[in-house]
Amino acid sequence: MRLIKFSASLIFTLVLIFVLNNRWVVGGQGVPPLGKFLDPFHGFWNNAAPASADDMEISLGGISRPITVSFDSLLIPHIFAENDEDLYFAQGYVTAMHRLWQMEFQTHAAAGRISEILGAWAKRT
Repeated sequence: MRLIKFSASLIFTLVLIFVLNNRWVVGGQGVPPLGKFLDPFHGFWNNAAPASADDMEISLGGISRPITVSFDSLLIPHIFAENDEDLYFAQGYVTAMHRLWQMEFQTHAAAGRISEILGAWAKRT
């Protein structure tokens, strides 16, 4: 039984390696090898902004008192404000700051224009 489980795991692993390291054609469009594309050291994720835990100072309109936003080592924001209105404003700003791509994508999706971002293969036929 142990040999069967090991063999199944080995075969699954080898098939997964083969699938993720080869280029596939989907709907006439070439899809890059997903294993190389998702590689955190050399692929797409390497382009991500560094997760720095630096404090930031941003000048915004709409706040009445100074606000301090500091990030811990896990990039969790800690927001300190002198009143609730400014606190909620800063919390919304920090949340949106990390979700700009999502807001952009959702506006395109609502308008039916996802193919402007993803390309012609995303059009409905």
